[in-house]
Amino acid sequence: MRIAFTADWHLGIRSHSINRLGLPSKTQDSIDGVREIVNLAVQNKADIFIMGGDLFHHPQPRPSVIDEAVQILEPLQKKFFQTIVIAGNHDHKPIDGIGAIGLLSKIMQVAAPHIMFFEEDINLNIEDVEFAIRPYTKKVGKLLPVRGTGGKSVMIAHHHFQGAAVGSENMMMAGGVSLTDQTGNADIVLSGHIHKPQEIDLNGRIVLYPGSPARFDFGDRNDLKGFWIVDIEDGKILYRFVPIKLREMVQVELRGEWLNQTDEQAVTDLKARGVEAADVKVVLRCKHAYEADTVRLTELIKRAGAYYLAPIEIELEKRSRAREQSINRESSIERNVALWAQRNKASLGAYAEDEVVGQALQVINDFGN
Repeated sequence: MRIAFTADWHLGIRSHSINRLGLPSKTQDSIDGVREIVNLAVQNKADIFIMGGDLFHHPQPRPSVIDEAVQILEPLQKKFFQTIVIAGNHDHKPIDGIGAIGLLSKIMQVAAPHIMFFEEDINLNIEDVEFAIRPYTKKVGKLLPVRGTGGKSVMIAHHHFQGAAVGSENMMMAGGVSLTDQTGNADIVLSGHIHKPQEIDLNGRIVLYPGSPARFDFGDRNDLKGFWIVDIEDGKILYRFVPIKLREMVQVELRGEWLNQTDEQAVTDLKARGVEAADVKVVLRCKHAYEADTVRLTELIKRAGAYYLAPIEIELEKRSRAREQSINRESSIERNVALWAQRNKASLGAYAEDEVVGQALQVINDFGN
């Protein structure tokens, strides 16, 4: 038996732009990553495809996001012997209603009846391998013991196990329990919830995290992304990580005097820093606020060929957090970016004017809150 294990798609996560279906661009990045994972899983001849929770970013996803999930999942029933989807903390079942995974299950009953969706704990057997399904939960007492059947037992979970390295998703991890002492007789644990792919040793038992299929934050810029292939054969369990290709994320740290060079020199330097065709975040450190020419810097980064520019972060050399917040909050950011967008309307290309201005508005709202 060969298993392809992925998790934490977070369809519907908010970001800088919207595609034709009304999906945020980071959702599109995740979709692109998932499609590559599916293709590689097929190439690797996986029998079972498992999605380990947080398929959605919100427990009540928009119709367009649900539609994308259907389009991704429906073809899987013809590509794999079995497909399993479990609920994570972002798409968990409410106390008095149906959750996002339950809703998706009902929608797909006709189109893909062989795909299994789980919002509750269950043990099931597939070809003499026991799968202990453990969706996200907040109550330890709810967990079922992992039975020993004489064959191999695999726990499929969406939880935080001791020793896992947490990345930018630390802000997303609310509540829940640790299943460190609840793995029973499981021979191996495959878990979602942590966005950094990793292998940890839990008291002699291996826990594999596939991580997310996209980089949702610049803190993840150096993370490898992909999925796990797990082989169970002849009483042995073997596993390997299969990486996928993603658009680069680059953080550029500059000083105010960097802007003293010519445009040509600046563009050459930015290209040398790898901004071309990448998502770019700039941290600009200045002695004085007037050195922060964000209008010119934005234009230079566009000329260097960046795919996306995050709102420029300004830091003053003489640290004054209140002053920095004031600089970044002022409506001058909105006016500067709007001015730049108007001046460059003819050459914006992939950068829609409302998208660029929207980035500035988001910065102001974030600091305002």
